[in-house]
Amino acid sequence: MSSLHDCAIWRQRRDLWAASTDAAKHAEKLGKKPSEIKFALAMENDPFAEDVRAGVLDDIERLGMRVVIDDQLAPELNDMSATLTKVKALKPDVLIISRQEKGVITAVTQMKALNVYVPVVAMTHCDSAQLAEKLPAAEYVLCAMQWHRTLNYQGELFATPVEFATEFKGAYGYEAPYQRNVAKSMVLSQVIDGKYVIVWPAERAKRDPMLPRPKQ
Repeated sequence: MSSLHDCAIWRQRRDLWAASTDAAKHAEKLGKKPSEIKFALAMENDPFAEDVRAGVLDDIERLGMRVVIDDQLAPELNDMSATLTKVKALKPDVLIISRQEKGVITAVTQMKALNVYVPVVAMTHCDSAQLAEKLPAAEYVLCAMQWHRTLNYQGELFATPVEFATEFKGAYGYEAPYQRNVAKSMVLSQVIDGKYVIVWPAERAKRDPMLPRPKQ
């Protein structure tokens, strides 16, 4: 990799998709074979999301699954109704959205307004957009995250994640950010009761994901 930024993007692409694929592999919970799983992609047209999209498409092909929607959206787009109308018509099993904070808030808000249901929904930027804290409609969305204070890591310098997070917030007045964290894999959380609950990988999970996600 040419830089820490490149490495971080590669990990985000690989780990977001590995997590989403693991969720999709619970095909029996959706009443389908893996080869019958249909995906919808809604990605911002920027370098980060393009890299995420490339990893997604590679693994969908490798696993014999199908893409029924592959929309690349302008970063400033404030309306996802065209994409969500297609989602409602084509009924994919998995919807993956990679947009910045404003974009994922728009997605969740408009899915609720348009009554769009997808059994598995995975997004980037959930924590920075504060989806769990701000939007009840984000319940059961799967979120790619760099770290979480409940993880069971331990180290000599900062002890546990919760102790590190507490010390950081006490010193700086805000939650510890995730940027430049390139030395470890990501985790997947699910918004449950307004909180981010780690559901992947198995060795870090606090519980199994709720799949398909309950209709609200």
